[in-house]
Amino acid sequence: MDSARARTSTSPSRTVVRVVLVALAAAASSTVALTPATAAEPRLVVRGAGFGHGVGMSQYGAYGLARRGRDAGRILRHYYPGTRVSRLPGARRVRVALQWGRDDATIWGAVRIGGRKVSPAHGHRITRDGSGLVVRRVAGPGGRPRARRVGRAPGAVRIESGAGLLRVAGASADGVQDGAYRGRIDVRPDGDGVLVVNDLPLDEYVQGVVTGESPAHWPAAALQAQAIAARTYAITTAIQGRPFDQWPDVRSQVYRGVSGESEQGNAAVRATASRVVTLDRRPVTTYYFSTSGGRTEAVEHVFGGEPRPWLRSVPDPTDAASPLHRWTRTFSTERAGARLKVGELRRVDVLERGDSPRVVRARVVGTDGERTVDGGELQRALELPDRWAHLATVSVSGCLRVDPGIGSGSTAGAGDGGGSTDGDADGADGAEAARGAERANADAGGAATDARGATGDVAQGSAADAPAATTPSAPPLDLVGAAAERALRPVGRAGEGLLARISRAEAARRCRLVGGIRPRPAGQARLQRRDDGRWRTVRRVRLDPDGRFDTVVPRGHRWRLVAAGFATPSTR
Repeated sequence: MDSARARTSTSPSRTVVRVVLVALAAAASSTVALTPATAAEPRLVVRGAGFGHGVGMSQYGAYGLARRGRDAGRILRHYYPGTRVSRLPGARRVRVALQWGRDDATIWGAVRIGGRKVSPAHGHRITRDGSGLVVRRVAGPGGRPRARRVGRAPGAVRIESGAGLLRVAGASADGVQDGAYRGRIDVRPDGDGVLVVNDLPLDEYVQGVVTGESPAHWPAAALQAQAIAARTYAITTAIQGRPFDQWPDVRSQVYRGVSGESEQGNAAVRATASRVVTLDRRPVTTYYFSTSGGRTEAVEHVFGGEPRPWLRSVPDPTDAASPLHRWTRTFSTERAGARLKVGELRRVDVLERGDSPRVVRARVVGTDGERTVDGGELQRALELPDRWAHLATVSVSGCLRVDPGIGSGSTAGAGDGGGSTDGDADGADGAEAARGAERANADAGGAATDARGATGDVAQGSAADAPAATTPSAPPLDLVGAAAERALRPVGRAGEGLLARISRAEAARRCRLVGGIRPRPAGQARLQRRDDGRWRTVRRVRLDPDGRFDTVVPRGHRWRLVAAGFATPSTR
């Protein structure tokens, strides 16, 4: 399952995301062309929450509840609504795959192999011999097999340790090198090699899981909840068609044998011995994962199938201690598109979300076409911690030339949203710019367009994909400075649809920035300037319905546009 230790998962059952595209906008007018020398690199920015598939118990949430004094039973009832903790009747065993695809296996500590007594002081190497196995005694760790064979078996052999432990030489699939294991070991022919399986009592298996999945220093109630969930998961998710029940890694649960045990974890197993999560007296599948981001997800939105009453979405306000409660990832659109197999990425349209903001289905659009992916595929392709995702494309040009004379204001929402300059008045604007703005207002008749626009999670691609909102003869220009904004403040709504006249000297001191934030976010976009190591809001800028902007700023500063938590790349 998804571990609180925040490992990266590639399994569909352990995946979830929040996606933010960052693509380069083309010029908002045919008179402006962005070149590689002036344009910011297209990017995909992923802003997300959580880590894992999002279904069932959040381990960091359980940690937070335990710190608030909740016991294991209350923790489990929160994440698995309608269930109770019950005692499992009878003894159970679990079979865990350790090694496969190898030519041989070497086991130390055995007292009996295939029913034949052997010395635990020696190791024994089992190799393939046609369809069977041959057992040879090993001189010492890393030593060569002796010439004399111990025996041959037509199929699998069982290796027993008496009261001791068995050690499996080499690396196992759980990442343990030369690991020690309780119970017994079965070695059997498998394909062209051998398969090594650890067969042991259920609670001894859970001892090797608890602190492989949750840190040993966590409160006892959190570890006890982990022990019960792991025990229940083991008996309800047996792998079909293979001679074992569980993988030793995130495809099932992280099991590291004795090396995965701890004093605290073993105490949690003893305190909850044989207890499992039940509904109507039957054990239920207890999915769990690391971090929810604030809400878990219903199982049908992640794994498909019918809804299950104990695996529905629940609020999870106590997982904020996780380092992956919130996160951001950034890619170039070229790299992201290659991972998603659509050429260079243009946009990602979220088609369906679950009960949390996790992506269920999305359409990926690029230069080589488009295709629909589920949230798990999107997560795996981009190696994201989670499927909790929201999307926006963000872009900004470099410093483009400003033509002197008259430029039109907003004709389709490309102009300034007006508003406070936050104390950043620029004396260079002067009375002439203010008078020019007043004349522009008279020319425009105070016309204004609706500043509102649709918002959502569908990225809109670059401005080059949409019709220009202005004419070549009247390229859109934002207000030319703080003084002009002050002059315009009394007229119309936020100075929209206004013209501003600037001189040749004024134009030489300014840059034109063209870009976009798509989909067009709710609320105001803010133009920010970098001053003394911090970003300072200079004024508000209104985005057009496609999320584009076109604004003029003084040269010699670093700028960016911010809206709804998203920021364009900074540009000088």
